[in-house]
Amino acid sequence: MNDWIVDVLAKDKIDLGTSSQSNLPSPSPIEFVLSDTNKQNILKAITKFESLMYPHTLGVLEYAGYGSRVIKSQFKSSPDAVAQMIFQLGYYKLFGRVPVTWEPSHTRKFKLGRTEVIRSCSIEALEWCKAMEDDGADWNARLEKFKIAVKAHLSYSQQASQGQAVDRHLLGLRLSLKPGEEIPALFRDPVYKESTSWTVATSPMPSENFNGFGYGAVVPDGFGLGYAVNKESIRFTVTTPTKNGARLKHCLQEAADDILKMMKFEKGQSSISAKL
Repeated sequence: MNDWIVDVLAKDKIDLGTSSQSNLPSPSPIEFVLSDTNKQNILKAITKFESLMYPHTLGVLEYAGYGSRVIKSQFKSSPDAVAQMIFQLGYYKLFGRVPVTWEPSHTRKFKLGRTEVIRSCSIEALEWCKAMEDDGADWNARLEKFKIAVKAHLSYSQQASQGQAVDRHLLGLRLSLKPGEEIPALFRDPVYKESTSWTVATSPMPSENFNGFGYGAVVPDGFGLGYAVNKESIRFTVTTPTKNGARLKHCLQEAADDILKMMKFEKGQSSISAKL
């Protein structure tokens, strides 16, 4: 809906009709009468907001190497899956590990369905990242592991949209606990806590009209990655309270380039700079 509205505005498609007269009175400003307590609370809210937002940085990467058209027609792959693999490899380049990653999946096929979590971080994605950063690995091995990682991602995405993932179910069980009720061992397990600390929170919003959109990190040392896989480009917006926003943006660029090199190897193109 947002993209449609912006698109019709940009193309001047809205018919505003003819001007008309109205007998309604002219609007007048509403004067708010604030007590000293109201004023103090407003100042406190401003201070709290500024202290919360001050550490954050927001950077936009407009990657023009390829977009959904090339990914589907040349890579023979899923645009969203490729974007998620870029996140995994970019983070791996920077930190030497893959991050616990959140991607929302809709569950609209169910009555009152909302969302489920697609866990982009997988063993298959890790193995592919290792191969990409291993100087001794050949392109055939990297490509094979990439296809396996994408297949695993698409399989989990399908399960999530069908209500077969785990996070919403476990969240419901956790929220059903009554005050004072003993917390089950599962929710106290360090592995569970680590696996639900979303280091990278992602949100897709394909749009040819937006220049970027903020999607905040959900943990203090994490990143929010809003992204749009458009027809001829991919737009990444990196938001973080850490000092690594610019570095991750650079690594995402490298990761996207590496995938392009890998796909050109498959096509037998010797020139890395050649257009697909």
